[in-house]
Amino acid sequence: MTVSQNIEMLLTNRPASYVPGHTLERLLGFAPRPDSEIFHLNMAMHYGEGAVAGGIRALMAFYGVRGPFADFMFTGIRLLIDQSLENWTGVGAPPWYVDLFMVVDSTGATVFSCREFHVVGVSRSVV
Repeated sequence: MTVSQNIEMLLTNRPASYVPGHTLERLLGFAPRPDSEIFHLNMAMHYGEGAVAGGIRALMAFYGVRGPFADFMFTGIRLLIDQSLENWTGVGAPPWYVDLFMVVDSTGATVFSCREFHVVGVSRSVV
């Protein structure tokens, strides 16, 4: 979770989302549990998706796909990973359900995409 998402949650009083944890719970075939018992699954899903997305971003940088257009492309890739898994498992909202959450989620993915470029871009230029 990015710092900007933590700030947004403080300002809007929005509770933490356990959708990633419930998604992993379904993917692994575990019995449904309450939010209070899936913190470890939530973190595993966040780190796991981040690792997969980071690998994709690293490949993009390796093959020269960089800059603002790459940030834009990666935002779509990041949302595709997230929303596809959530909808495939039945945990997420339907794709046509647009509200403030989708705006917040898209903004968070955009911030993640831009930050990921700078981390991968810097490490790629050092190597």
